[in-house]
Amino acid sequence: MNKNIRHLLEGDNLSAIGIELFGMYKNYHHEPMIEEHVHEKCVEICYLERGCQTYSTQGKEYELTGGDVFVTFPNELHSSSNIKQLRGCLYWIQFNMESSNLLGLGKDDTEILKSCLLSIPIRHYRISGQTASLLTRAFKNFSSGTALTQIVAKALIIMFVYDLAAETVSIVNPDEPSEEISRCLEYIENHIRENITVSDLADVVNFSESHLKLKFKREMGIPPRDYIINKKINASTEFLKTQSVTDTAYEFGFSSSQHYTRAFRNVIGMSPRDYKKELHL
Repeated sequence: MNKNIRHLLEGDNLSAIGIELFGMYKNYHHEPMIEEHVHEKCVEICYLERGCQTYSTQGKEYELTGGDVFVTFPNELHSSSNIKQLRGCLYWIQFNMESSNLLGLGKDDTEILKSCLLSIPIRHYRISGQTASLLTRAFKNFSSGTALTQIVAKALIIMFVYDLAAETVSIVNPDEPSEEISRCLEYIENHIRENITVSDLADVVNFSESHLKLKFKREMGIPPRDYIINKKINASTEFLKTQSVTDTAYEFGFSSSQHYTRAFRNVIGMSPRDYKKELHL
């Protein structure tokens, strides 16, 4: 049985350039929930490479799936909302906003980078694979420990922060979707156990499918089909606790147990049968 992996990078070399902690975990099994805490002087960015995880802050819960980032700012109380750390792979990095030479930059450039971090307008959204690779490559370069790879790692993180902020430009107020997208979200919630298609959503708001796809992705940061699958899988976990995989698949509008299993693995990071085993069901 695979053991969970947790790798933390910290210490004087990193704190000297304003990085309080750079971490990565690969969970093959659940870990205890994250209690409420704050980072007094840090912006923390979490990137979930695969799996799913829930975080909460400011009285709101955020459900992350593979490819999502979650941002907290200095002195913000946050936790995993009484939910265990689930199976998956996550990277997180903490930037010290009191650093005078963030990532080894001069004073003026440090202030520019701080401003970029503190003005990220969206707390939770999906980023491109290209942006994500900057962070994961930086972690690998910092881990190797050579002088040259440290330089490369710092450059990669600067590029990551820039791309992270730039990608928010195409996302319009995800916490307050437009009337049309709100109607789509309500339709999905009310028909979560049915076979929902993008065509159904387009009909709800009298859009063409192509128009709906563009508007949904711009506002929600994720294509409508992926959003539907994620919501179905998360909604199905409670039903799965007392029912078979096949019954759960059909109950939530999947064409087969195989289709459901593939979708479940993509969202949760394990098969539904393994999920039931971990819960001792």
